Formats: sequence, C-alpha cells, structure tokens
Amino acid sequence: MEPLIINVCLTGIVPQKADNPYTPITPEEIIADAGKVIKLGATVLHIHARENDGSSTYKKELYAKIIQGIRKLNPGVVICVTTSGRIFTSFSKRSDVLELDAYAKPDFASLFLGSMNFPKKAVVNSPKMIVKLATKMKRYGIHPEWEVFEPGMLHFGKYLVEKGILENPRWINIILGSLGASPATPEIFSLFRSMIPSNYRWAGGGVGRFQLAVNTMAIEYGGHVRVGMEDSFYMDPGKKKLATNPDLVERILTIAKSYDRKIATIEQTRKLLLA
Repeated sequence: MEPLIINVCLTGIVPQKADNPYTPITPEEIIADAGKVIKLGATVLHIHARENDGSSTYKKELYAKIIQGIRKLNPGVVICVTTSGRIFTSFSKRSDVLELDAYAKPDFASLFLGSMNFPKKAVVNSPKMIVKLATKMKRYGIHPEWEVFEPGMLHFGKYLVEKGILENPRWINIILGSLGASPATPEIFSLFRSMIPSNYRWAGGGVGRFQLAVNTMAIEYGGHVRVGMEDSFYMDPGKKKLATNPDLVERILTIAKSYDRKIATIEQTRKLLLA
C-alpha cells in the first residue's frame, strides 16, 4: 500500500470555543495547531479562516495570513482552502480565496460536487457553480480537492472528467456519516470504493462519532485519511473526551501502525498529489 497521507481539517465552519475550547479560531491558533500536527506526521492541511469573533470569513487576506504563517513553519506541507457554499453562497465570495498568489497561494481548493443537506442547512452547488469554481481553480493553477458526500457527487465528478471540464482528480475526500448525506456503513463505504478508478487517490473521513470508523476502514483498504476538529469535536462516541487536532492525529498513527501502514512524508505526499 501507499504510505498513508494524513489530511487534517483544523477548524471548519461549525465548532466554536463553546463547543470545544481547543478549537483553533484565530490565525495564530490555526498556525499553532498546524505546526503541532505537521510535527506528528500530517502532510495535508485543510484550511477554513475565521474572524476573531469565531465567525466564518471568505476574505483572502485572512487566508493569506494563515497560509504564510504555516509556510514559515514548513514550506512543503500541502495546503487546501475551502470554497464551501455553506455560509457564503455567491461565486465572488466563494472564489475570493482562489486569487491568492506567491507565498500565500494554496495547492488545492475544495470543490463540492453536488448539493446536499447538513443537519440544519441545505448547501446548494448547482452544476453551473461547480463548473465556474473548477474553471477559476484551473485558471489560477490550483487543483480541485473533490468533496464527496454522496455517490452521485462522485458520479458527477467523473462525468465532468469525461467532458474535459475537470482533469483526473489528484485528491478526493469521501465524507460519511453526516445527517442528510451518506451513512457511515461498510456497505456504503464499499459502494464508494467500487466507483473509484484505480488511478484516483482518495481519503476517508467520518463526521462526529463516525470519524474513527471511517478513518480505520480507509487505512485498512489502502486509502488515506481526513481527520480533524472540523469533523469531530470529541474523541469518543459518548462525547466525554474533548478532541484536539494533535490527539486525533496521534490516534491515526496508532491505527496505522496496527495495519502496518507507513506514514507519508511531505516529500512523498507532494509527489503523490502534485507531481
């Protein structure tokens, strides 16, 4: 099997200090957590920027501060920024971060490949919006990180590849267990795996109490992992132990060792995803 790529989603949109006091909110906190997980073996970082009051932001200036701070710690780590429509729905705001350049330019940007329901909010990604975001990513030399919550999203992505709108994906996140999207069951996991061509590289992530199970299945079956406080505030299904990003990565290292999966270095990750 390939060495295991650990993709850490440090902050996300939902968690606040009131949910978990270890949630990194400010650029300084996000950069500090990034440094901790890189030292442990994380080689991909998925970035959401926040205002100081904890609210989400689309502003590329705040993303630049975070990315530049992370790259001062480690210039090689692979960085992905969000273009999610969960909070900001206009193309101009969702794509603002794609205009970063030079030392602040990200390697990847997330690309939702369909619409879906989160527990309290619908996220609409029309085919027109998906194509516009993908086109702008290509124009700025940023690779799409496919975000796939349903089999239909993967199906649509493959269709866009066939039509020449997208290139073969370098990186796919399969995210299971969110209420309103695909459940985190072995059967659904197997369905996704059956749909993924052998030359597509993917990571498995689970929402909430399903994070551990999906991460473990991904490690066992040769995929990679998406982990982090964006997807889970707690270490346990009973919600008794608060999560931290370093603790979540430490758990992945323990599981990987039990399956004899070596951890990818930053150099190996860049070769696998960007070469």
